[in-house]
Amino acid sequence: MKMKHTHEIVASRMKKGELNELRLICDIGNVLRDMGKSNVEINYFMNVDEDFITDVLSCYHWEAERFASRTI
Repeated sequence: MKMKHTHEIVASRMKKGELNELRLICDIGNVLRDMGKSNVEINYFMNVDEDFITDVLSCYHWEAERFASRTI
């Protein structure tokens, strides 16, 4: 079984169907907090790791497309 990266886990736990970018970014922070990440860790993911938000959103859009194709 392949272990998922943090950005994949976060994307899979986000609310599906959200299109507003600001709400998506807020949801990323909320998911990280729900995962038990400390404020320092959340700050790192959201502000220091330059690819984290982009990686989460890429996975999020892929998950949303996969989910939508199953419900049609």
